[in-house]
Amino acid sequence: MNQQFTDAIVAISRHFGVLERDTVCCGDVTVQQCVALQRLHRSPAGVSALADYLGKSASATTRLVDGMQQRGWIERQPHPDDGRRVQLVLTDEGRSRAQELRSSTEEMARQLLAYIDEDKREDVVASLMLLESAIADCRRSSCGSFGCGDSSQSAEFS
Repeated sequence: MNQQFTDAIVAISRHFGVLERDTVCCGDVTVQQCVALQRLHRSPAGVSALADYLGKSASATTRLVDGMQQRGWIERQPHPDDGRRVQLVLTDEGRSRAQELRSSTEEMARQLLAYIDEDKREDVVASLMLLESAIADCRRSSCGSFGCGDSSQSAEFS
């Protein structure tokens, strides 16, 4: 069972990454920009919170944010509760782009779900939600401390 799970999770991750890159985050948007835009569409965030969400270092995220700001998608604004901090906010153009990406993501998910037998869809969705929760829990705990990962960079990404 463990080998099957390992093979399946690796395959799903790779296939989904390619599918996302080719159908959603294509054209003028990188996958990291796509993910950041969709995250910031939900609510503003600081650089460190966005870095945690992306699983990237603060410096790599700052470079990503700089590029997105140059494209006119985001702006840095003073945090409303702490003027020493900055929050990242989507511009009108950024909100529009994020919504386009979200619509593409929803369409991709709809098409993908069509390949699953209708009577199994609820179980698949429930299993995916359980897996997503387990991954989030793993990232918050020590399970990211093996291999080349730095668990101090891992945090909640939902």
